[in-house]
Amino acid sequence: MSRLKHNCYSLMNPMFNLSYGLLQSKDVKVHKGEHATKVLGKVVKELGCKKPLFITDKIIVQLNLLDNATKSLKKEKLSYAIYDGVKPDPTTDVVDEAVKVFLENKCDAVISFGGGSSIDAAKVVSGLSK
Repeated sequence: MSRLKHNCYSLMNPMFNLSYGLLQSKDVKVHKGEHATKVLGKVVKELGCKKPLFITDKIIVQLNLLDNATKSLKKEKLSYAIYDGVKPDPTTDVVDEAVKVFLENKCDAVISFGGGSSIDAAKVVSGLSK
């Protein structure tokens, strides 16, 4: 590993440790499996949330993979916002943009939708936005 890469990882590690510590005080729920998106609205409502922010990437949105999830929220009369700027190995810029969207839209929950990069970004956003 190059010295530059090592220094970057060394700088990033405390940020992830901080975000993990912040998450310890949060309600983190994982729902998966067939038809999980169809009951998402009910789950979100049961948690007392009114406006979640989806953290995802542009391909998920372009392929309409959020459709069942957003329909489920609408069925429960819940609104939502979407941040679709996640890229592989998300940077602090991605997190900053997502936090801005969270705050501007007055969201009260974070939903990661997609792969590992979306999950990583959502964890940090969740820790920083409250």
